Amino acid sequence: MRGWGREMTKDGNALEAGLGMFVKLNKAGDFIGKTALQEIKSAGLKRKLCFLTLHGTDEVDPEGDETVLLNDEVVGNTTSGCYGWQVGSSIAMAYLPLNLVNNGQTVQVQLLNGVFDATVNKAPWVKHETRR
Repeated sequence: MRGWGREMTKDGNALEAGLGMFVKLNKAGDFIGKTALQEIKSAGLKRKLCFLTLHGTDEVDPEGDETVLLNDEVVGNTTSGCYGWQVGSSIAMAYLPLNLVNNGQTVQVQLLNGVFDATVNKAPWVKHETRR
């Protein structure tokens, strides 16, 4: 779930946050921000919200506002994070450049006690269990 003040802020927009399905840019009526979103859509997005699965973070979990790196270069930031009980590892949401928002892409996240590998997922992890 995207949270107001974390994934959705004045520094981003609904299209970057993956909420474009809730915005009707072709509707007849006007709304605040419609023109800006139309311009952003026509120019193309530069970044997008994605989901990260972190590896080897046994002692600390992401909370948000952590630096995301690729080859020692800053490429983005986490917005929120925690331990994902359903998937059995630390997870986070992060804004990354479009060229890195690919399932399986590896990036690094800087946490309190080090830098950890993370795998990019376009959609949130959901563990499905068969109930009998």
